[in-house]
Amino acid sequence: MKRQSLLVFVFSSLFCLITDSWAQNHAPMLDSASTEPSLYERMADENARELSSHMNFNFCTTEHTDFHNFEFTESKFRIRRMRWEIYGDIAPTLSFHFRQNINGSFELSGMENINNSIEMAFVRWQPTEKLELMIGKQFLNVSGYECWVNGVDVREFSDFNDYFNPCRAGVTANFHMNSNQMLGIQLANSIPNALEHFLPYPVPSTIEKSKAPLIAGTQWIGYFADKALMLQYSASFGNMAKNRNLLMLTGGNVWKKGPVTAYLDFMYSREGLDTKGQVSQLSDLTVSDENAVQWTPVSAQNVEYFTTIANLDYRVHKNWNVFIKGAFETAGVYESNGTKANGEVLFSKGLYKRTWNGQLCAEYIPMPERDNLRFYAHLLYKKYNYTEQGRKLGAVNNDMQRITLGLVYTIPVF
Repeated sequence: MKRQSLLVFVFSSLFCLITDSWAQNHAPMLDSASTEPSLYERMADENARELSSHMNFNFCTTEHTDFHNFEFTESKFRIRRMRWEIYGDIAPTLSFHFRQNINGSFELSGMENINNSIEMAFVRWQPTEKLELMIGKQFLNVSGYECWVNGVDVREFSDFNDYFNPCRAGVTANFHMNSNQMLGIQLANSIPNALEHFLPYPVPSTIEKSKAPLIAGTQWIGYFADKALMLQYSASFGNMAKNRNLLMLTGGNVWKKGPVTAYLDFMYSREGLDTKGQVSQLSDLTVSDENAVQWTPVSAQNVEYFTTIANLDYRVHKNWNVFIKGAFETAGVYESNGTKANGEVLFSKGLYKRTWNGQLCAEYIPMPERDNLRFYAHLLYKKYNYTEQGRKLGAVNNDMQRITLGLVYTIPVF
């Protein structure tokens, strides 16, 4: 009876958390084939039944020590990530997946009518062996291993993925051409909320609302070399506001065999409105004329971002994993826009910023047969190098460093 009461309490607490209250993929945080016994199995013991649904809880806590230009700035503890999910089968051809990020925003999205903390809430229907449909809030068809893999496995994201919200309501059709290749076609919302709530900086007054803020995308995934090599490429195009479109071209190349996991990602976006805010933030540094009473930062238009990510993981021992990771990113404007207080162009055409990102990490895995608990030490070095265009708006080159000690644990509930 005590065990049953405890189980009811866990479910009730999680349910209340959902109803009262925010790169990464469709795969569960912990697969149902894991050898880790769930909390339900431990409590029910020999009376445990085989369930068609599964629940996982992900927890990550860290201690951060930050430096700016190699000068100590602060040290603090953080609950970096808390997420939970439930997924399973409704029928032989029908399944569902629900996931919530407890660290995110709990505001209601007026456009999609769902809490912003909900990452996934969709149903998958597979009428034939070759076709499956996913309907509901899901991840956009964006390729690249860093965006595709679960955020559980990423210690520090690139700027591209860190400032990119890939969760949208829509519909996806996946065509399994054979056991090694799949083609996906998707239609979803291009923005999950109204522009004034979605963009990190105020919308220019000249921007008009779109009547159909949708994005269409296609994705191809192929496995080669006995599934050791995975290639994943996608292209998406959509409309965010009147005459303001979004184009994304992304690709990931992954080698995973034995103790080695290596990947090389390429990501490019051309945005009519700056969804990531990396260019827009420079308007906050701009000094207005003496005659101007107040300067209001504004969202940049016609921006483009490019990111390259390279990573090499090596399992040096059953209890130890190490990786080295690097990223190079650029941010710029492809067509001049905006006006300063004195009438000059605010965001002129050109490249504004280059960013280098280097990481080293060692992970200790105390239970290698389960692999869902990891202690880690992580080093991050980031260099922001602004071009003449960026410096004109007040930006200054700078470096940041971070030392992180952390624990990440994915717990199977049932």
